Amino acid sequence: MIQAGIVGATGYTGLELARILNRHPHVNLCFLTSESNSGTRLDALHPSAPAIELLALDDAPLHSVDLVFLCLPHGVSASKAELAL
Repeated sequence: MIQAGIVGATGYTGLELARILNRHPHVNLCFLTSESNSGTRLDALHPSAPAIELLALDDAPLHSVDLVFLCLPHGVSASKAELAL
């Protein structure tokens, strides 16, 4: 089972990826992040989304997953990727 997380789960790309990974038989979606909606479940914002609580990036367990998807605006992902190193 692949352990995965999504940074920026409330945007279009992050939301669609969360839906896909939540149904994938070999992926465990461990965390979703949102800077402006942390503490809220994703399905409260988008009813068809997984019922996973959104975390602030600083609270995400980055080192406990196999991979992290960065679904952030253009130019922002590079600076956030440094946090995982």
